[in-house]
Amino acid sequence: MPKKTPFNKLVKTSLYLEIATQIKKSILGGYYQPGEKLPSERDLAEVFGVGRPAIREALMTLSERGLVEMNRGSKGNLVKKPNLLQGVSAMREQMSWLIQVSESTIAHFWDVVPYLIGMVAHAAIGKLKESDWQRIDQILDNMQNKLDDFPAILKGLTEIICIEAQASGNPVIYMLWQLFSDVLEKEFPSLVKMVEPDGRGHMILQFHRNMVEALRKEDLDEIERLVRERCIYLRDAYPFERNFDSGDF
Repeated sequence: MPKKTPFNKLVKTSLYLEIATQIKKSILGGYYQPGEKLPSERDLAEVFGVGRPAIREALMTLSERGLVEMNRGSKGNLVKKPNLLQGVSAMREQMSWLIQVSESTIAHFWDVVPYLIGMVAHAAIGKLKESDWQRIDQILDNMQNKLDDFPAILKGLTEIICIEAQASGNPVIYMLWQLFSDVLEKEFPSLVKMVEPDGRGHMILQFHRNMVEALRKEDLDEIERLVRERCIYLRDAYPFERNFDSGDF
């Protein structure tokens, strides 16, 4: 006798989304375990009271979200282990292209970035390995030799924070930094224009050296002080009126 399902017949019009939502809840709630086979499309169609096309579309949606592995034949559709990083590359690309870089959005961006960097540092305290520190020191030294090369500076900064985010063991923090790093890559020249007056990377490099040193000493107070100091500097360097307008995004 087949395993009883936790699903209910549908009453709303967005059939495939309703189906996908119920199946998602059953997976995240532990009713179906990673590696377990879901009921066949025919059985699901009967349970939900819909046609097989709606079931197939729902399964495709779950597959795109990384929750289901779709297979033909007897292998069937399998449950995958939920992964917060699944599909993050698509989110990163969409975010970096949807943000319109204007005076106001650059100002908003600089309001957030130092706090995000500080959050990553907080989460990474006591979790970096010796190999991580060696790599971070190497990156900082390379950046020192390339102060006129903004793409190289950017690459170094994002790599350092990525190392810290990975060390934190928190996939949400890692995902947030990945989203912001793509915006930095796309619009770094615009973002740097007014916060590095000499056109080089001295100030931003020094900020990150100080942050790394505070992280090495596990000095939470110093991390918070550096973040506040950086935010004040950026607001003074970029004195644009910060009014939220959803049309800017």
